[in-house]
Amino acid sequence: DSGSPTAPPTPAPSAISVTGTWNTSVLVQFRRNVDGYAGSFTCPGQMTLTQTGGTFRGFAVINPPCGASSFDVSGTVQPNNEVTLTGAGPRPGAGPCPAPTNLTYTGLLTANQISVHAAANLDCPGEGEGMHHFDYVVTGFKR
Repeated sequence: DSGSPTAPPTPAPSAISVTGTWNTSVLVQFRRNVDGYAGSFTCPGQMTLTQTGGTFRGFAVINPPCGASSFDVSGTVQPNNEVTLTGAGPRPGAGPCPAPTNLTYTGLLTANQISVHAAANLDCPGEGEGMHHFDYVVTGFKR
């Protein structure tokens, strides 16, 4: 023992909690593969989440003008506040494309904001439709 004091251990950083209700906005961008037709729409909604350690679960609600729906979500938050969220996505308010059923969103979390992104290729029924590429950007603010 050199007699010099030892510094206390540095605690590991802890992730920000996602527990609570989030007002969300889902920006959906799409491109139809057959002719390159592209567009976007925005879906308002909410997410209600509970967290235990680095994992969370809950549900999301999508409101009109998109097809009204709700679905379960689950995910993880890393100590550096990276978020992975698994769930579905909104169905367009018009057109033949279905809602995606299994998306993995990734992004970041702050104390009162979440921002995550997912992408999917969906086969939309109907003449002249076919495969579409969709990008989903969810931004949420904790109430």
